Amino acid sequence: MARGTTDIAAMILAAGAAEMSGPAANPLAEYEGRSLLRRAVESFRLCGMTRIVAVTGHQREAVAEEAEKAGARVIFNPDYAGGLISSMKAGLPGVAESRAFFMLPVEAALIHPQTILSQISWWLTSTRKKKNRSVLVPVHDGRCGRPALIGGGLVSSLEGWAGEGDLLGWLASLTEDGRPPVPPPGMPSVDLGAVSLITLPDPAILTDIYSAELPTRPYGGCERPSLKDAWQFLQMSDLKKDKLRHSVLVARGALRLALAMNGAGLEVDAELCVLAGVLHDLARREKKHARQGRVRTAAMGWPDLALVVGAHSDPPPSVLRMVGMPLDKKNIPVWASKSDEQAYAHISDVLGRACLAVYLADKYLWEDTPATIVERFNASRAIFWSNRAALKTIARRERTALAVEAWFGKILGLNPKSVVAAKSNSAWEDGLEKLMPMRDKRQPEVKRNFAARAETL
Repeated sequence: MARGTTDIAAMILAAGAAEMSGPAANPLAEYEGRSLLRRAVESFRLCGMTRIVAVTGHQREAVAEEAEKAGARVIFNPDYAGGLISSMKAGLPGVAESRAFFMLPVEAALIHPQTILSQISWWLTSTRKKKNRSVLVPVHDGRCGRPALIGGGLVSSLEGWAGEGDLLGWLASLTEDGRPPVPPPGMPSVDLGAVSLITLPDPAILTDIYSAELPTRPYGGCERPSLKDAWQFLQMSDLKKDKLRHSVLVARGALRLALAMNGAGLEVDAELCVLAGVLHDLARREKKHARQGRVRTAAMGWPDLALVVGAHSDPPPSVLRMVGMPLDKKNIPVWASKSDEQAYAHISDVLGRACLAVYLADKYLWEDTPATIVERFNASRAIFWSNRAALKTIARRERTALAVEAWFGKILGLNPKSVVAAKSNSAWEDGLEKLMPMRDKRQPEVKRNFAARAETL
């Protein structure tokens, strides 16, 4: 991940206590088919985090097995009966080298991934001095909750804490007045000494450790992220600079195609095209990256955005029908499973056009270098020249891209590549430029190298 995000870890307190009762006391208790522990681990992994520690105690072997299956490192706390503070101290060696780490009791496992993302975004963009020695606490409905995001510089302070009140007592020792943090009414965020509070719309922040019932209230977040949050989410994917620039360029190209379609009388959501362009390669480092990107984006609570992200590599049949492409065996994408087909079965025309805008903008680039469709796919052939199956897939994808390009040319009355190259007056253009400058002194050299690769056929 970019900008030090890999230095952010997570500690899940799953030690429990034998005298506690109810589902919240059991890390293995299931909610909608997954254990609380697995849900907690997967929420952090969904946000791109890889250093995740689960502190075990009660039901040691069973909890450890579940944690390892989910992808967490296990640390056993032999003194788990000593309460929350003993488990926190036991888990510190697993996160001690981190720039910052989340501390989440397993009973708060229903937190929405967007809650984690919002806290990470604040941490990475905060201008506070010595933020590695501060704590960020989420607030909901006027009350502080979990997970706390703790700066790595406070590990020794937490390790040596011997006062009363467990985590709350330790937090009180960091505030300006020495009292437990209380959010002032009407303020979305506030700094109280070394403790910062941020108000978020997630009811699961306030899960009661002694509750016999798990919370069922829905997450109250938004249906899509801000441009800033989308960019931050992308940066958690450990992409190199040219791949990040590629995503910004795709977003810009999709925006221009969307605006042109709107000008031609076809309704398209330009904002959606921008956000999907930024996030389309969210899972670039994973297998079947378009599908994985759709899954991860949908899990964040952004359903429409997820569909556009998932269609950027190979548009589904329901979208290809819009461009009048024959759906014979040679042209149907091979990625689709029954669940994938169902996801796109009833896609609207407006959403389908957004899929096509992001798709074509992506095909006009070879990494961060502008290219024609033929140039782009010739470069791919140069790489996979000895793989017959790959060459067959490349040929199919090239036919699809040319068909989509022809459709855009017909409805716009213009060469769509010229539309992508022409700057618009949209404020989104300025926002994208601020994310990452489009200009690069290496571009002429990159262009020459790209052209040389394409001409090797």
